[in-house]
Amino acid sequence: MNTVKAHVAGRHTSWRLVAMVAVVTLLGFAPVTASASDGVGESDGSESVVQLFSEAQCTSGAFCVWSEPSFAGIYRGVASTAPLSTGFVNSKSLWNRSSRAARVYSGTGGTGSWVCYTPSMKIASLSVPARSVALLASSSC
Repeated sequence: MNTVKAHVAGRHTSWRLVAMVAVVTLLGFAPVTASASDGVGESDGSESVVQLFSEAQCTSGAFCVWSEPSFAGIYRGVASTAPLSTGFVNSKSLWNRSSRAARVYSGTGGTGSWVCYTPSMKIASLSVPARSVALLASSSC
């Protein structure tokens, strides 16, 4: 009788192990997706597009915007005074890691209304029209 109990108990343990390995494997293959409208893959050397998101993407000296709150979603970073198209309509988080002020424009190419952000400003949750961004020549707005 002890042999039968040991055999049945061993079978339960192996099924649990198989189930656990299957779940971990499936979670490991969760896809990261982007659509053509996200602008993924477009680069002119002055921007960064990364689908795996984090505030660590924003390098020192850059002004960075994300399409989602908490520094998530599509990312754009600019380190020049030339306006950079973001590829999305609204910025939901931003960080000015530069020593210069930055403008977020409602239109492409630095057109439309704008909001100015001073150096070191970091906001994890907002909603501001952001079709393009640029750093200013000075630290004041």
